[in-house]
Amino acid sequence: QAAPAGTIFSAPRNQSVLEILGVPNLLDGQLIDGKLDWKGLSIQLPPTACLTASWRGREGKALSGYLPSEEVLLRDDPDVGQLPNLFPCRVRRVLPVGRSYHVIVDLPNGGSIEALLRSPSSPPRVGSSLYVSLPPHAIVLTTE
Repeated sequence: QAAPAGTIFSAPRNQSVLEILGVPNLLDGQLIDGKLDWKGLSIQLPPTACLTASWRGREGKALSGYLPSEEVLLRDDPDVGQLPNLFPCRVRRVLPVGRSYHVIVDLPNGGSIEALLRSPSSPPRVGSSLYVSLPPHAIVLTTE
């Protein structure tokens, strides 16, 4: 894919582009009932994604996208106002990055998600159980 960097990150052509860029939180699966089935987790997509003409006829077919790590939300309480795509997780790794923390969590489906927590009051502890929310509006889908 030949395009300016901003275009590539906002509209990656396919999963190969995402892999070459080394983006975190690669979500690859199938479109099932208008949601992304990622290793058994049903993930709500951006509201406009399934309404466009390019998505018609893709039901049951492969679908890829990613979620920027700064958009991932980590919570210790599952009852936080009906956050979409809320899943239990366990903290695998916490790395300080300046005033922020890079946190990797494992999900029940065997997948992992990376979050960038900016200036938290205290970082999560390795091994602790949390909940991760993958906001639909922040999921970037491939165009092919």
